Amino acid sequence: SDQKSEIKRMIDYLNLEWDENCLQFHKYEREIKTASAAQARKPIYNSSVKRFQRYEKHLKPMLDILKLD
Repeated sequence: SDQKSEIKRMIDYLNLEWDENCLQFHKYEREIKTASAAQARKPIYNSSVKRFQRYEKHLKPMLDILKLD
C-alpha cells in the first residue's frame, strides 16, 4: 500500500542511490527480456492483494515449512 517506502527499502538494501524515476518504471520504453514483460509495462496495482487467501489451506504446508504463516 506504500509503494514509495517499499521501493526505497529495496534500493537501500541494494545500497543504490534513490531516484524518483523508480516510481515511474512502467513508463520506460527500454526492452524487457523477461516472461513478465507485459506486467513491467503496468503500474503497481493492489487488486490481487490477499487473493491468495482462497488457496490458503492448500498453501499451509508450504507456509509452515517457510514459517511465513
